[in-house]
Amino acid sequence: MQKWRQWESASEVDWGLAVERESVIRSLAEEPRLSRQELEKAMVRLDLSRTALYKLLHRYKQRPQTSSLLPWRRGRDLNVRVLEPKQEELLQVCIREFYLKRERPSIAALMREVKRRFSEQQLPSPAVALHFNRRFAAYKFQQLSAISIHYRCS
Repeated sequence: MQKWRQWESASEVDWGLAVERESVIRSLAEEPRLSRQELEKAMVRLDLSRTALYKLLHRYKQRPQTSSLLPWRRGRDLNVRVLEPKQEELLQVCIREFYLKRERPSIAALMREVKRRFSEQQLPSPAVALHFNRRFAAYKFQQLSAISIHYRCS
């Protein structure tokens, strides 16, 4: 079953992009056969790869509406949190205090530490690797920024 993005939730920018796409893709969808020149012209005009163009064309043929050409992101939204706030905080503390050190322990050691601290608090242990990956970049950036600020001030 195809999930369709609702036009009501689209931003002005996304809606403008969908309208621009429709003007090009509608003419392609009406053609029984597409020539290489038509495809390349559409790819250049929309700044899309051949695969992305074919996917949009398929979506438009399934449901010929402008909203079917809205940009679509897979997965959860970026601001969605799976853990409870208490679990989230404890996991951040574990990563910050146990893992982000100059002599860094292994990920397996971090996972054992997280399980230990969560069991001490009598909280269900999360799948650490999943949550670690999305937080690591932010913590690493903060850590490197702090180190570079320290060296600049010295």
